[in-house]
Formats: sequence, C-alpha cells, structure tokens
Amino acid sequence: MAHDATGWTRIGVSGRVTDKPCKVWGFIVIPSAATALATIYDGLDTGSGRLFGVFHASTLTTAPFLFSKPVKFDRGIYVDLTANITAVIVLWEPVS
Repeated sequence: MAHDATGWTRIGVSGRVTDKPCKVWGFIVIPSAATALATIYDGLDTGSGRLFGVFHASTLTTAPFLFSKPVKFDRGIYVDLTANITAVIVLWEPVS
C-alpha cells in the first residue's frame, strides 16, 4: 500500500534538514547543469553524521529516489550538495 510522506523540505545549499529522529521516504535531486551529487547523512553534519548514501542526477534530469518503506534516521538529516545542484527535496516525517 502506498503511503504519502507527511512532510518535505527543499534544500538548495548544504545543511541540516532536521536534528530530530525521523523517517525518510526519499529524495529528489534536481541538477542545474552537469552531473550532480547529493550526499545524505544520518546526523547533524558531515563530520559527526553517519553516511547514508550518495545520490546522482545526470545533466538536467531530475532524479527521484523513493523508498517503498521509510528509513529511520536516528540523529536527523544532513544534506551535502556539490556544485551543479539546484536543490534536493527530502520527503520525511518526524518520529513521534
């Protein structure tokens, strides 16, 4: 059965989406030019966060990465963006 994420955040520069535990339903990488990379961490930053994954988008092709079940992030979400990214949309919901 499909589930709609209860929230989303658009992030256009490297930074923290939340510092609370949450469930992540997916990411949408929106490149601005050449191949773009978005590195996602379970944590507050690149130094203390646990690497979740690196998501690629080809030149001018929006790339959705959607999960059939949510992934629990214990320490928040940090998104590290390279050049050539317009934004990353993070589909997530807080853990209550």
